[in-house]
Amino acid sequence: MVLVLALGWPCQTAAYAVLAHEAIIDSVWDTDLRPLLLKRFPHATPEELKEAHAAALRAGVDTIEHGDGLTDELMDEMVRKGVYWVPTLTVDHSFPPDDEFAEFFKKTFALQKANFAKALQKGVKIVLGTDAGGFDWKKFNQAKEFEYYVQNGMTPMQAIRSGTSVAAELLGWSETAGTVEPGKWADIVAVSGDPLQDITELQKVKFVMKDGVIFKNELSHGPVR
Repeated sequence: MVLVLALGWPCQTAAYAVLAHEAIIDSVWDTDLRPLLLKRFPHATPEELKEAHAAALRAGVDTIEHGDGLTDELMDEMVRKGVYWVPTLTVDHSFPPDDEFAEFFKKTFALQKANFAKALQKGVKIVLGTDAGGFDWKKFNQAKEFEYYVQNGMTPMQAIRSGTSVAAELLGWSETAGTVEPGKWADIVAVSGDPLQDITELQKVKFVMKDGVIFKNELSHGPVR
């Protein structure tokens, strides 16, 4: 996995950004490192850097992470090229009110919320991601990302798919992960309630299976065999 920070400082013109991104992608993508690369990811922030998003799209990236400041035109281009968006809303919610960047992230979150509805309507492929590492993941339940997506307009099933089958598609793992089917990895979580009725159930995982091995089982009906 290669992360490209799509900066848009005044000294970096759009032409320079395109050349830089293309050079990074081409130089790494065609080397022996390619088997280690899942996709070409740009790492793009803040809202005034829409020029950097455009440069990243022209350079041929596969996803836009965060995507603060995506415009209608950029989202249309993402749909045309099949580029995914990973909004990472959890990190926007993780900053305390007295944090030095709190005001910035309040504005970012408001912008993301408005863009989320537009992206859904346009058909942008949205994949769940939290930007874990940008906050203390021991203090925040990362499954709240599902809740934020529903609050922003997804159905519960759309939100679940964004973190399972659509995510597997992005990573090129559709043959092995993303759905529960014979021949795929037996990676399963279960909850007591119905997440299609209450998406917050996904924040209360009772059962975890990884590659067919049970690591957690707190289901009330007894052990799973």
